[in-house]
Amino acid sequence: MSAFTAHVTTREKHTVYVKNRRQTMTEHGYVYGILNTQGHFVYTGSSLVLAPNDRMCKHRWAGDDGTGSPLHRAMQAAADSDRWQLIVLETMPEGTSRQQLRNREQVHITQLRTAGHPLLNHNNAVCQSEQVRLSQQAWRTAHPGYMAEAGRRYRARQRALRETPGAVVAE
Repeated sequence: MSAFTAHVTTREKHTVYVKNRRQTMTEHGYVYGILNTQGHFVYTGSSLVLAPNDRMCKHRWAGDDGTGSPLHRAMQAAADSDRWQLIVLETMPEGTSRQQLRNREQVHITQLRTAGHPLLNHNNAVCQSEQVRLSQQAWRTAHPGYMAEAGRRYRARQRALRETPGAVVAE
């Protein structure tokens, strides 16, 4: 077991059995990992808004949202995903920005991958090239709404493919 894994297992675990209610965050953001029943972290994320129990419930409820998320597909496929746990890896102090939170998330993604955990995260929390980040930011500013519309089209195609296996869906 790596030193990182041993350190993480001593952190407080948050139960995933929660009623449909919103909890108030007392911290100002956190980085979390989702631990499966075999003791492997399968996903790393962060949140500034939702309390840990609410965040895990949102992952569970999104299982059929059509996004094609590897985590949500894995949760649907696993018979024991109701026992997967969201573990807070790091809490952030008041005044933490979304960028600072993503930077810390990236540190945890790198550490968990290095330790051999089979993360389903396909993307990094932060693009590793500053030049590419700036270019992407300029493009998004010049094309407001494009990414949201592209996401809607993608989800519609994915839903159509699931509903009619073997069908060819126009882009």
